[in-house]
Amino acid sequence: MTEPFVAISAKNGTGLDQLQQAMETILRRQDVTFDLTIDLTHGKLLAFIEKNAASITARDYAESTVTMRGVMDGRLYERVLDLQRERAKDQRR
Repeated sequence: MTEPFVAISAKNGTGLDQLQQAMETILRRQDVTFDLTIDLTHGKLLAFIEKNAASITARDYAESTVTMRGVMDGRLYERVLDLQRERAKDQRR
């Protein structure tokens, strides 16, 4: 796979927005190592991680949470973070 080519100018700043977007795209395609503590009542998120993680290397259970460590695609990890934010927002209501 060929990475994107972006022409930039340090002198006048041309192409810097496109460069940032290309870099974000590349980084999202990479696997990330995660270490997340999740409330056990958040079944939707737990199921998503179980289904989509490339590997889960540890699960440490506490009274009402589980800490999960593993590896997943960066784009999927972004979805995990979105689900956590949605849950936090719902709980504040």
